[in-house]
Amino acid sequence: MEKTYKELACINRYLPKQYTEEELEQELVKIIDELQADKSMFGQVMGTAKARLGNRADGKTMSIIVKRLLGA
Repeated sequence: MEKTYKELACINRYLPKQYTEEELEQELVKIIDELQADKSMFGQVMGTAKARLGNRADGKTMSIIVKRLLGA
């Protein structure tokens, strides 16, 4: 078990830091404001967010927050 934790610690050093939910929401609010998006623009917001935030945010969490922010 200890070996597994050491391996995970080593791997995690090379992975990008993930956004917290609060940080992610702040970034998504910025994107929505820039695009002046409404709920019909969900796909455009998600596309922009994925391009800008890359692999630092989970897609499912991102989708949930965007839907909530857009009132969809």
